[in-house]
Amino acid sequence: MLWDGFSEFLSQSSPYVPPDILVIHLGGNDLAQMPGKELILKVTADLSAFNSHFPQTRLVWFTLVPHIVWRSAHDPRQMDKARKGVNKEVARAFRNSLCSVTQQPEIRFSHPELNRQDGVHLSDLGLEIFLRDLQGSLEAELLSCVAGKEHTEQLLSGGG
Repeated sequence: MLWDGFSEFLSQSSPYVPPDILVIHLGGNDLAQMPGKELILKVTADLSAFNSHFPQTRLVWFTLVPHIVWRSAHDPRQMDKARKGVNKEVARAFRNSLCSVTQQPEIRFSHPELNRQDGVHLSDLGLEIFLRDLQGSLEAELLSCVAGKEHTEQLLSGGG
């Protein structure tokens, strides 16, 4: 899905009960189609809008992963530089909010074995690392949600 698909999802999701946690891993396919600055503006605006609609939902934004090949792009190193810029700016924008940012530091441009032969998609090893990071991030968010609810219940019951 491209980033605009998230905007469409947002516009259609208002009547539903919001989730406790929403994991978002989008933007990589958009990067070859638009400048990084434009993508940063879209991501931060849409995640802010989602936070406004569903303030109790914890957002987990998975950073853009490196590719050896970027479809419709000529210079993979320049694309990797743009990817890092997007990741950095989105992380900075949501540092103190209900949106956490999960990076995959082991998945690097310099490790082509983490990509399939097409250079775009993660290999089995790359997916294993990605899914391990996803699991760790979800576990941390779930613990945070549980701790927050327990603290709220304690306050409401007068347990201070």
